[in-house]
Amino acid sequence: MGATGVRSRRRARIRVGAALAWPTPQNAGTVPPPGDPRHLGDSAFREGLATDVANVVELDEDAGKGSVLDPGTGKPRVTGDVPLDIEKWLVYDGAVIGKASDKASPGRDTVQAYRLDTLAKTWAVPEPAGSSIEVVRPCGQRLVCVAVQASGGDKTVTAYQVTDGKQVWQVKGDFSLDPKWYMFGPDVIFGDGPFTNLNEAMVINAGDGKLLRKLDSTPRQYTVVAGDGGKVAVTSVAVSGGGSTHWQISVVDLASGARTSGVDIGSSLPKQASLVGDVLTVVTAGHDLRIMKVPGGPSPSPALR
Repeated sequence: MGATGVRSRRRARIRVGAALAWPTPQNAGTVPPPGDPRHLGDSAFREGLATDVANVVELDEDAGKGSVLDPGTGKPRVTGDVPLDIEKWLVYDGAVIGKASDKASPGRDTVQAYRLDTLAKTWAVPEPAGSSIEVVRPCGQRLVCVAVQASGGDKTVTAYQVTDGKQVWQVKGDFSLDPKWYMFGPDVIFGDGPFTNLNEAMVINAGDGKLLRKLDSTPRQYTVVAGDGGKVAVTSVAVSGGGSTHWQISVVDLASGARTSGVDIGSSLPKQASLVGDVLTVVTAGHDLRIMKVPGGPSPSPALR
């Protein structure tokens, strides 16, 4: 087969990304309000981030090019060299940030940032030799976090300033799986495991990375499965008087740490959980639908009903 035939069958590596922003009075109308199910999408977590409706970015990994598109016409306003890994990048607070492509940074994983208005490169931070960049996501006002696995297996999450790439804080943990996180106002929920299922979860301050509280409580371990409006739904294992185990679900208020009492949801993990405002919906392993109301009173251990 000739070269032309090979190229015609090759799948283009092109992706479009929406521009996210930290909430301000000017963009407040783009922040999805708590309780609005239209903004959950495929995720069980609704982060309180705004959208930069004036910009959309298209990335072509094969060509190493990026374009800032006009959302109204779809035509590029500016185009430039943006050689990023198409699986690990984002547009946030006026910058395109991600892992440099293997061609742009051979043999060493590097975080690079480009101005959104000009696509000029503003900073680059090479990670330690042998390290691997796993995740790039927002983690605060003017902060983007990068999860990195070292050659020895240790995993860290580092917060960099969007403007200049300076390190602001770093979280090191005993992540047996992979560190993941979500933004909830001024706080960040960190956990271990896949998105929508965060084990050993903890809440840290987005400004300085300091631990505010852990969502686990000995001897019980909680897994965060959904969140909206400053509250998260967590599952845990309980043991009955006869020694059998079953799963419970409860809701935690991140600001106060108050937790509702648990509700039994069966002998296996739920298939799906969704928290939208004060309504918690659970599809159990037995395919039963449970809809519960989250109380808003001052009691430290109110009951789901």
